[in-house]
Amino acid sequence: MNTPQGAATARGLVVLLGCFVMLQPSSTDLYLASMSVLAAGPIVGPILGAAFEVRFGHQAAFLALAAFAGVLLVVTLGRLTETNRHRSPTAKRPGRLIANDVHVLRSREFTAFAVLGIASYAGLFAFIAGSPFVLIRVLGVPVA
Repeated sequence: MNTPQGAATARGLVVLLGCFVMLQPSSTDLYLASMSVLAAGPIVGPILGAAFEVRFGHQAAFLALAAFAGVLLVVTLGRLTETNRHRSPTAKRPGRLIANDVHVLRSREFTAFAVLGIASYAGLFAFIAGSPFVLIRVLGVPVA
């Protein structure tokens, strides 16, 4: 079950970051580094969530996520601008979207990056599934 979840999650990230790599061909190292940074969230999340729950109660984790999301929203709205200078009026038509997906899926580079993303996210979902057992039973984190 973890591999399909990893594949579904990785697809969006791989497409997004793959488009960035196509726009900036010298940024392959940046892509790989960003995948590592993105992997930190699901690894650290359960540990921080457990710490917040034990220390402040279960609502604290949700408040921390809401605060973080708010900060990201403000930064995103304030700092990012549209990068597409040549908008196509047909870009959102279903036939065009499907043709673009087929074109991307035939790319060997996309397939290579997608396999890397799928494997890493499958591992992350396995970690997320097993971390409660390790935190509670092995490391002795109290259940509040």
